[in-house]
Formats: sequence, structure tokens, C-alpha cells
Amino acid sequence: RNMPLDAPSATMQPQPPVSQEPVNPPPTQTPPPKEPSNQSAADEPIPDEPTPAMVQSNQSAIEEVEELIRSANWKEMKPAAEALLERTLTPDQSSLASSLFDIADLSMYYRLGIERGLATLDAAETFEIADDFPVIVVEATTDSLSIRYNKKTKTYSLDDLPPRLTERIAAFALDPEQPASIAGLALYRLIHPKTNEEYRQDAFELLSSVDGQLESVDSTKLQKVAKRILSK
Repeated sequence: RNMPLDAPSATMQPQPPVSQEPVNPPPTQTPPPKEPSNQSAADEPIPDEPTPAMVQSNQSAIEEVEELIRSANWKEMKPAAEALLERTLTPDQSSLASSLFDIADLSMYYRLGIERGLATLDAAETFEIADDFPVIVVEATTDSLSIRYNKKTKTYSLDDLPPRLTERIAAFALDPEQPASIAGLALYRLIHPKTNEEYRQDAFELLSSVDGQLESVDSTKLQKVAKRILSK
């Protein structure tokens, strides 16, 4: 049975030194020489409120993280988002930074799920992408897959996997019914540069379907940030 690999899936619908002040010697004594300090500038106390210069620097860092997400820089987006949270931020910047981290974290969770799913596949193994649509594994690595179907062999890189095949492979490692998996899939689709408009709209609906169900995540705020930076 010949079924397009990128046909929409119906199975995924709504369904984490206090430095001691030196004692001043008596006036009649010569002050003792100061010991070399091992404290770097990075160890100095961080102010409770960001200075204007820090606010401007924070804004530049926020824009850099947003661009890493928009450009699907899987390697750098999460570390950059983590580093952003370590800065002294204004309340608004802190709120935005948290959402950017959640977006990077959940999408990377799903991408790693795809890699883990690929790692479970062995050559000559058969699995179904959909009902009555079996494929045979020719070769599988954590970043590529060769399958045979309809008497043809097709090889995909991790970033070229069709949406339905991506979901099926991720399901070997992640529970597709869990809110984190659903949100991860939605954000992965929104970030992936090859996602078509139909799948993008479906992704926003999936994200909305788990509103309030993600542990330690403000999902309402996350949706607003995702729509702002990932809408096309």
C-alpha cells in the first residue's frame, strides 16, 4: 500500500565568598603587605538589580537565543538559554528567558527522543509507519535511517526524516501521550525549517492541547513566546 510519509498524522491530536575586610593596623604600624587575591571578577557579588548596561547586554543575549531557536541551531540553543538564566535580569527579561529555555529544552527533549528511537532499530527489522504500511530497516544510526518500502530503498538524515516517520521513531523512546512529548513534538515541528504550513498550524494546536499540563512550565506564556518568535 503506497501512503505518503508526510501525510498528516491523526494519532497525535489533542490528546529542569564573603571576603573578610582586612583589619586596619594601628596607625603606628606599617600595614602588612596584601596577599595575592585568587578572586576573579566573575566571583564578585552580583548586584540584585541589573544596571542599565546589564539590561542592554541582557537584551542582546535574549535576541541571540531567539535567533538560535529560529535557525534550528540544536547544538547551541539550550546551552545559550541556560546561560541566559544565569544573568541578572529584570522581571520581564527573566520571564522571557524562562520561556525561551522551556522552548529549547522541550524541543531538544523530543529531538533526543528521535535519536534514541533510531538507536533501537536493527537491520532487517520491520515496523509500521501507519496501519498496513510496513517498512524494513536497511540501516540505522542515531543520525540517519535507510528503509525499504514499495520495493525501493530510501535514506534519510535525522533532519530529513518525514514528519510521520519522525513521530513513529520518537515513539520507540517517548510516550506519545505524555504532555512533555506532545509539547516537544509541537515545538520541534515549529523550529524545524522543513515543516510545512499544515504541520505548523497543527503544532500550535498540539501545544495548546497541553496547556497547564507541563510540570514547572508556564505553558500559557510559552505559547505566546513561541507564536511570537516561530510564526512565519
